[in-house]
Amino acid sequence: MTRHPLSTAILAAALGMAGAATAQTVTSGATIVGPNGRTTVVDRAVTRGGGQLQGTVNVNRDDGRGFTRSFNQSRANGVVTRQGTVVTNRGQVFTRDAQRSCAGGACSGFSTVTGPNGRQWTRERNVRRVAPGQWQGQVTRTGPGGRQVTSQRWFQIRRGQ
Repeated sequence: MTRHPLSTAILAAALGMAGAATAQTVTSGATIVGPNGRTTVVDRAVTRGGGQLQGTVNVNRDDGRGFTRSFNQSRANGVVTRQGTVVTNRGQVFTRDAQRSCAGGACSGFSTVTGPNGRQWTRERNVRRVAPGQWQGQVTRTGPGGRQVTSQRWFQIRRGQ
């Protein structure tokens, strides 16, 4: 997928970015062939500028299944807010609203996905730094009908190895 410079300027203006010169669009694409010979085509376009990040990802399999995902992301005062929509090739629509932030060695995030017929799933994540490069916390997922699952998280980040 190749974008014409004029379409980048139009996209930047439509997204409310301060001038086309500050917006940058990066496109990529791939065709993935699995061991069974099935193919999946992925096209991606992401525009960054003016403190915003917008993008679209198209995924299509050779059996007709696939989806288009679009998103908008912004950052203000250390809080990242993201809204997105997924539309399947079968016409199902899913929306996602998410927010995350980190301060003082602790990070938290919350997201809500609303699917067909108003069904909702939520995820709340809280982690904190317990030692240099080591983090622990938990993730709580709640599905339609209120079923809730909480799992513990622990991970280590090794830089320069």
